[in-house]
Amino acid sequence: MSDEFVSRPFLLVGLGNPGPQYEKTRHNVGFRMLDQLADAFAAGPEEDGPGYRLSRARFEETDLVLVRPLTYMNRSGEALDRIPESALAGPERHLIMIDDISLPFGAIRFRARGSSGGQKGLASVLQHLGTAEVPRLRLGVGDRDRETDLRDYVLEGFSVQEEKLIEPWLNKAVEGVKTMLSHSIQKAMSLYNSTPTNQNPEELGKEEKS
Repeated sequence: MSDEFVSRPFLLVGLGNPGPQYEKTRHNVGFRMLDQLADAFAAGPEEDGPGYRLSRARFEETDLVLVRPLTYMNRSGEALDRIPESALAGPERHLIMIDDISLPFGAIRFRARGSSGGQKGLASVLQHLGTAEVPRLRLGVGDRDRETDLRDYVLEGFSVQEEKLIEPWLNKAVEGVKTMLSHSIQKAMSLYNSTPTNQNPEELGKEEKS
């Protein structure tokens, strides 16, 4: 890895909707992941900018910028246009953290590239960065009742049992992010991409590899 590559910042971007009414909804799990990372990396105080909020941290030799777009989900990419570190880093030095309705609750999926898969926040980011070569972390929030409207479902809160599982689930994802930063996203994929086999907080993490 070249010195130039290491010296560029890495942006950890959690997607969600601003406002207290959305704080604990399924669609905002990207924001909650960002909060876990801020604690894990002892990030500095948050700074407000036009359409975003960010904080800074350092992990090993890498400067981190933790970004929370405040433009609402489907316009998330606009916030990155306004952050100078985004252009400096380049698309491959972003990790976009999003909810994924197609994955069961508690699943973790690191991916180095690909389409948005219909996730409007990711679609906006890919449009503004101008490429699909953008790493992402998909966090499964699926398993809705077939009769429940998709939009209603993602804007609902988690169940009491799910809330008990969120901290161990996201802490495991934090370890995956650390592995990605220390080694590569391929390493994080091989170790942390998983689908839970149960819903017991004590057992979360004993999953099949995929």
